[in-house]
Order: sequence, then C-alpha cells, then structure tokens
Amino acid sequence: MGRRSLALLGAVAASFVLAPGSVEYARNGVRPHAPCPVTPEAQALHDDRIVAGLHADDLLWNRHLAERGSYGQVDLPRLIEGGIALQVFAALFKSPAGQS
Repeated sequence: MGRRSLALLGAVAASFVLAPGSVEYARNGVRPHAPCPVTPEAQALHDDRIVAGLHADDLLWNRHLAERGSYGQVDLPRLIEGGIALQVFAALFKSPAGQS
C-alpha cells in the first residue's frame, strides 16, 4: 500500500471514530428555554397515563445518564421532570459473521 492509500485509509478510519461524536454533540445540543406552556387538559391527560419512551441511543455515546446533560436527548433528571415512567434504551452490538 502506498503512502496516499494509507493516508486515505487513516482519514476514513478517523472519520468513523471521531465524526459521530462531533456531529452528535453539534446537532443534539440542549438550549436553555422557558418551560413550554401546558394546558390543564394536557397536564391532566399526562398525569392520568403511564408515559414511556420507547427508544433512546444515549448508551451509544458513553454519557453519565444520572447527570443533566448539555447535549443529547435523554438523561435521568429530565426523564423524572417529564414524568416518564419507562424508558427503553437501544443496545448496539455486533452479531457473528453471516448472521443478520
């Protein structure tokens, strides 16, 4: 393999390692804002139901979910404040070769 090929291979490998975290941090920021207005009817409906989040990729990003995050979609303080009773986290893993 020539130097050019090795450099290209290194750049591609680096993009797979570094790019996802950088993009996720840049695109998933948490912006401070005033609480959204909630009608009494909507609050009553929320209080009368078991609310569940059925997908979150936060385990992929090596975060401390017990701490309020400055980026990302889910952390325990926001789940508790939002009255979420159940959150399902996605677990990613590699399967054996040839198995889909």
